[in-house]
Amino acid sequence: MHISITLAVLMLVTGASYILWSGLWAHLLTEFTRSRHPGATGMLGGLVSLMLGLLIVLADSPDQGLLVITEIVGWICIAKGTMWMLLPGVMLSLIPRGRSAITGWIITSGILLLVAGGLLTRGVMTSTPAPVSSAAEAPEAGP
Repeated sequence: MHISITLAVLMLVTGASYILWSGLWAHLLTEFTRSRHPGATGMLGGLVSLMLGLLIVLADSPDQGLLVITEIVGWICIAKGTMWMLLPGVMLSLIPRGRSAITGWIITSGILLLVAGGLLTRGVMTSTPAPVSSAAEAPEAGP
């Protein structure tokens, strides 16, 4: 459950930032694509994405109701990270060109993150936590 809460907050804050600061994000992405070695920078981001995805998926993320969003995001991060690390040229070709196209892409991503983060928050708030077992509840061993 903690991974779902963490992911929901991350998605909501990132989505809001993408919308509020879309011009700055577009500038950052434009500079990234104009850098001397954008593929290498993308590979580094891919490594981070792959690690985040593996942590999400392997953290025993919940897979019922709206909490399945956690699992889906984890697998998306794994796929994205793997693609950036193995096929950086292909991933670079998928980035839109032109400042206005990039800004539109960032705003759309922000809206999607806010919707998914909101749904995940709803799933976290309405899910029933698993019962916590304690040593006091454990049956005593016989003689």
